[in-house]
Amino acid sequence: MKNLFKSFALAMLASATFSSCEQDPCKDVVCGDQGQCVEGTCVCSTGYEQDAAGLCNTEQRAKFFSSYAGSDMFNGNTYTYSPTIATSSVSVSNVLVSNFRPDFFNNTVLAATVSGSTITVAAQEPDGDGYSIEGSGTISGSEITWAYSITGPDNTGTVVTNNHTGTWTKS
Repeated sequence: MKNLFKSFALAMLASATFSSCEQDPCKDVVCGDQGQCVEGTCVCSTGYEQDAAGLCNTEQRAKFFSSYAGSDMFNGNTYTYSPTIATSSVSVSNVLVSNFRPDFFNNTVLAATVSGSTITVAAQEPDGDGYSIEGSGTISGSEITWAYSITGPDNTGTVVTNNHTGTWTKS
């Protein structure tokens, strides 16, 4: 019994010694105002990303804010226009897009969602006139590459969906 007690005491001492040697992987990690350390790695809050210093202080949507020179192709025709992406008060992941295909839409049309380098436009009918738009784009440097659809009546009144591609370059 005495040996069992000694073995138990030795095991407890060893356990306390080893557990006190474990390092906190987040002890010296600074993640910024919108991040937290998880197992030694910074995890940014939704809508934020790490800046050059590794701090979660940068809104993902900020890289989209600008005026653009837009150029879209459809049925062999090129359409040019000057869209703008600006902040939205809905959330840190939302933006407003104005002047997106003004030949179809008059209003500041799009409350879009940003995640990483992707901007997504949920299906919506900005002018309430039967024409809707939905799609997504990816930003790389100063350029957004778009794939989107416009749905609405054609010349005969039949509702059709047309797929478009486009490139917007920051101006």
